[in-house]
Amino acid sequence: ERAAPPLAAGGAAGIALDQHLRVQVGADGLHLWPTDELRRALGGGGVTWVAEPGTAVEPGDPLVRLGAGPDRVVLGAPVAGVAAPGGAAVHVVPTRWEDDAAAIAWGRAADRWYAAELAAAARRHEDPFRFVRATWLRASAHVRSAADVRAALQALRDAPRFATEAEVEARVADRLRRALAHHGTARAVLRLPIRVTWRMHDPGADLTLDLTAAAPAVRFGEPPAAGDLVLHAAAETVDDFLLGRLDVAAALRRRALQSSASRAAVLRAASVLKALQPAYAAAGDASGVAPGLGR
Repeated sequence: ERAAPPLAAGGAAGIALDQHLRVQVGADGLHLWPTDELRRALGGGGVTWVAEPGTAVEPGDPLVRLGAGPDRVVLGAPVAGVAAPGGAAVHVVPTRWEDDAAAIAWGRAADRWYAAELAAAARRHEDPFRFVRATWLRASAHVRSAADVRAALQALRDAPRFATEAEVEARVADRLRRALAHHGTARAVLRLPIRVTWRMHDPGADLTLDLTAAAPAVRFGEPPAAGDLVLHAAAETVDDFLLGRLDVAAALRRRALQSSASRAAVLRAASVLKALQPAYAAAGDASGVAPGLGR
């Protein structure tokens, strides 16, 4: 299953793991198409050629594009070759097959390895498709060496998780609403009939979770009202708490989380709101937007 097949082995199939491309050996070269997992993450959409038919490509050279806007992805050639006209699939006629074929995962093991990589990214709250997104590729266009790769990855980790208030709403508020759609989660947090407002910075945004009615409600962009438990924190800190990453007591000590309410009141609220965390993390996975995008 692991050995690379000869180019004459028509029908042999595998996955170019780094490029999220399925590969099938055919009589006219390699047939390539995006994995179902990537298509679902992008909401479907067709394939647009980047390399014109007849263009010589090296491994990693842009080959096809999917999606639109900032989330679009660019998939590179898994092998050196010549782009060839194709139908639904992209075709490449390899020119260095013996050198390049081993970089593709072959046989039934390929699906296991690919699923394991996606699962590992989910456990780390990372976007499994971050290295093929156009935004990352543009930011790392200067990469030419292993040292450049390390520097680019460090810059990616150091970049703010949220650049705008709209990103906070899409990432935090919308996922919180999806988490509360789970009946068991809603019932668990309604044990604490209060309103909690997070006043966030980096970027500035207000998010209120109202647990005083029969069903929980999430309001974004409204300032706190009288009687709210108001918590001040960076947007990333709020996201980390909802993902279950934050030690609330430690955050209070180092003032990464602040409130005019008593420490006991904050910790009591946090202990109840922990019930949100599994559903919040799962809501991000189900939406195709991995938690900690690009982190």
